[in-house]
Amino acid sequence: MRFGIYRGLHGALVPLVALGACGGPAKRRPTVAANLAIGSCANPKTAGVLSDDPSLKPAHRDLNGDGHKERVFADRRLCNAGNCSWNLFTDNDGCSRYIGTIAGSTLEVVAGQGEAGFSPLRVWWRMGKGSRFLVQNYRYVHGGYHLEDVLLCRQDGDDRLLCASEEPHER
Repeated sequence: MRFGIYRGLHGALVPLVALGACGGPAKRRPTVAANLAIGSCANPKTAGVLSDDPSLKPAHRDLNGDGHKERVFADRRLCNAGNCSWNLFTDNDGCSRYIGTIAGSTLEVVAGQGEAGFSPLRVWWRMGKGSRFLVQNYRYVHGGYHLEDVLLCRQDGDDRLLCASEEPHER
């Protein structure tokens, strides 16, 4: 008899505990992944990595050297400690094509060309309140920007950026 009561209570408590652990049905979390695929046509103000109620911050850049700036937006509501998710779009074939989301505090166009004439990008990701950064390099391939390399760096007192290297130290 006791076992039957326990089983009945257990069946009723599991869904309640699960709802409590997730914050309940009323609590909504921001989108943490892009809501569309690379190469998709979309409205840059409503697509990419966005919260439920976005506050857009533009940072348009000419990424392919054609003299026209590609649309770059971050949702201020998802920025944290100066780091944001930057959604990138290019106008092509009569639509705004999503070409990726890059996360960091500083987005820098680097010399050189990737596929379709798009320049590589370097992004700094601030790590906490200290002087450490992840420096991430992105390259445009297969219709969008993809992570190519990451370095752990720290900023020295004279503003130099010192990065870890996989190269062996000479003695």
